[in-house]
Amino acid sequence: MEKLKRDVHMLYEKYKEIIADQKKLLNALSELTGKSFEALTELYLDIDESDELRLRALFASLVYKIHEAWNANRMISMQIMGYNADRKLRGEKTIGEDIECLVDKYLGIGGRKK
Repeated sequence: MEKLKRDVHMLYEKYKEIIADQKKLLNALSELTGKSFEALTELYLDIDESDELRLRALFASLVYKIHEAWNANRMISMQIMGYNADRKLRGEKTIGEDIECLVDKYLGIGGRKK
């Protein structure tokens, strides 16, 4: 039960990190396109640590939410790279180093060539 509690808290922190990254990526995409975008809503949990069944359900829900948010960030990263390449060809301002690191994080191996 203690391990399950720890895992749920760890997943919740990971989810919050991914949503924070998503907000940064969407801000960068807004700067590139001139349009405004809205991030997935952040999940606020009331974790009842005494009910094992509820913890297991929460764990499964968080795994799905992380998967959903991660894939959304991959899609946003692909869009950013497309707009960035277009701007680079035209000689305009491109994305910063911090956004490049986030894009690399979500596109991973093979997603971006240097």
